[in-house]
Amino acid sequence: MAEQNTSILGSASAEEPRASSSISTTDTATTPAPNAHPTTDKVKQPSQTPDQEIVCKQALMLKQTIELTTVDPNGDLYLRVGQVTCQSSLWWHPGEEGPHDHTRTQEYRVDSRALSRTSPVFMKMLYGPFSESNKSSEDEKWRVALPDDNVKAMGTLLDIMHCRFVKLPAITNAINLEHIYEIAVLTDKYDCTSLVRPWSSSWLGAASALVPKANISDLEMISWVAWEYGDQKLFEKVTKHMIIHLGGFSSYCFFKHTLEPNGLSGMYHMLAGQEYEANWGLKQSYNPDAVR
Repeated sequence: MAEQNTSILGSASAEEPRASSSISTTDTATTPAPNAHPTTDKVKQPSQTPDQEIVCKQALMLKQTIELTTVDPNGDLYLRVGQVTCQSSLWWHPGEEGPHDHTRTQEYRVDSRALSRTSPVFMKMLYGPFSESNKSSEDEKWRVALPDDNVKAMGTLLDIMHCRFVKLPAITNAINLEHIYEIAVLTDKYDCTSLVRPWSSSWLGAASALVPKANISDLEMISWVAWEYGDQKLFEKVTKHMIIHLGGFSSYCFFKHTLEPNGLSGMYHMLAGQEYEANWGLKQSYNPDAVR
C-alpha cells in the first residue's frame, strides 16, 4: 500500500494528507445539489449543527470521504483525526466570497498498544473506563475520534510511536515552526514529551535562530515550544524579545490562537504597563502644565 511521508519541513499552509485509500462515510445531513458549483455555491446550514462552519460544496464532499493512512498494517485501532473546515466561513468582507482553503479529516490505522506504551493519556483513554475504550460491537472497527488534533502533527507523532523513523527527515534550519509547535501541543496533551527528545534539541536550535526576525505569532509559538521542551535559555530569550521589542503592543491580546506558557501573557502586560507608566511619568516631569 503506497504511503506519503509526513514531513517536518516544508510549507505550513495547507496540510497534505498521506493517505493511500479513502473511506466513504454515511454522513448525509447536507446533500449537495446535483448541478451546484463545487466551491462557490453556498449551502444553508441549520443553526447549531456540527456542519454550520462548512459553507461550500467542496468541503461537504471532503466530509463524506475520509482518507486512510496505514501506520501499522496489523493495527487494531483507527484514529480519526481532525475535522473538515473551510476558511471561507471566516471571511469578513461583506458581499465577497472568502478563499476556499480546507482542512480535512484523516484516519490512521495504528497499534493501540504502541500508543498506550508511549502515552499515559492514551493508556487511560484506550484501556481505562472511558467510552473510547469500547467498540460498538465485535463486527465494527475500533475507532476513536480526535477532531481537535492537528492531522500532520499527529501523523508525525504516530510515526515516532511506531518507530517508523525513516518517515522523519533530517532536521535543518529550514524548520517549519508551525508544525513543530503543533507537535509540541500534542506531546503536552498526551503527556509524551520525552518521546521526541532525540529531535527536540534540533527543533529548539532552529527555533532560536528565528527569534530576531519573528513576528508576534511566531514568538508565541516559539515560547510554547521552549516551555514544552524545557529550554530555559530560549524561553528567556523569546520573552525578553517580546518585552523589549513589542512595547507598542501592550494592549494586544496575546496567545489568542496559540497555547500560553503559564503566566507569560500576564507577565508581559505587567512589564509593558510598568514601562508605559515610567515613560508617561518622565514626560509629565518635563511638562510644566501637567496636573500634579
